[in-house]
Amino acid sequence: MKKLLYIFLFFSYSLFGQNLVPNPSFEQFDTCPNNIAQLNHAIPWFNPSDNQNISGSSDYFNSCYNNYPNFYNADVPSNFIGNQNAKTGVAYAGFYVYGSYFPNAKEYIEVKLNNSLQANKKYCIEFYVSLADSANFATDDVGVYFSIDTVKQDTIPFTVINNIPQIVNPIGNFLSDKINWTLISGEYTALGDEKFITIGSFKDDSLVNRVFVGGGDTSLYGGTYNSSYYYIDNVLITPCDSIGGISDFKIEDNIKVFPNPTSGLFNVQMSGLESVQMKIYNVYGECIYQQICTSAHQQIDLSEANSGIYFLQLKTDNGTAVKKIIKE
Repeated sequence: MKKLLYIFLFFSYSLFGQNLVPNPSFEQFDTCPNNIAQLNHAIPWFNPSDNQNISGSSDYFNSCYNNYPNFYNADVPSNFIGNQNAKTGVAYAGFYVYGSYFPNAKEYIEVKLNNSLQANKKYCIEFYVSLADSANFATDDVGVYFSIDTVKQDTIPFTVINNIPQIVNPIGNFLSDKINWTLISGEYTALGDEKFITIGSFKDDSLVNRVFVGGGDTSLYGGTYNSSYYYIDNVLITPCDSIGGISDFKIEDNIKVFPNPTSGLFNVQMSGLESVQMKIYNVYGECIYQQICTSAHQQIDLSEANSGIYFLQLKTDNGTAVKKIIKE
């Protein structure tokens, strides 16, 4: 796993441009989790609460968990609050957004970026969430707050962080999918020197839109588990004008890729290019497809590939372009 991780880190930084989020899919850790409330093991992510015993305590899930039997297990895919495979790799984080059993059951995840943001520069942000099986409610209230300094949650139990997030999931777009991962994305023009991101719900429960989806685990907390809890994976931030940036790559106008996302088959349409070297890489930097294309149209089949993110590299005598492919 470590060897694959190093390949992925080198690959994403050198070929696709810099993802400013360290450990974006929570694969790196200093210690395997042996219980819930151990986000800090997914270094350098941390829980912005000074006292995790009485305040929000976000969770870290990893398939290396081995502390059985334990009701509050942090395994992947099956854990104390549901069953979900990782979007990438074998790990992810999780946090409360809304809860009726615990008033304002807010939890957050926070990390220091690899580099500070540059003033007036536009950044593209994306991450994936999935509603936990044991949650009876879905909300539309998940956002990202950029800050120069660390953000702290008060020691009062489950206190809301009263900051206004710069990136928010659209109002009315209820994040209700318990089977698949749902993409949240946006753009942010930096004020300058922002170094930290905090992800969660920044509203009091009374202001959080929510819908009942049912199917929750009635054994949790005496059968009153009417809460919203989300897994999160693949947190990505890159300059929007970066060629090969992780979010919606900028490529030459004479190269078109469609449909994207794709269930398997997709087309690469090129004009004015005599010879193109095509390669497709997975998120670990492994080449899974390569072809020299001399025609204006190429159809590629990823039907046998796992769902997730792939990178199509197109290399010509005039340069290299990269396109992100989402396999559903």
